[in-house]
Amino acid sequence: MSIIIFSQPIHSGKSTQLLHWCDQQKNVAGIVMPDMDGKRKILNLEPKEVFAIECDNPANTNEKLIKGGK
Repeated sequence: MSIIIFSQPIHSGKSTQLLHWCDQQKNVAGIVMPDMDGKRKILNLEPKEVFAIECDNPANTNEKLIKGGK
């Protein structure tokens, strides 16, 4: 097993480059956090599942919120 750390400046196209690279590889697993439809998401590469991580309506939620990033 290999672990690769891919680093570039913010909003420089890292997720897009990484997704293109992954499409050409076999047996790649992990997560990527791309912006999709203007919101940050978690993309699980192995089953290609997308999970929202941003709250759409923070004023009307009963769940504990954690602010991260900007």
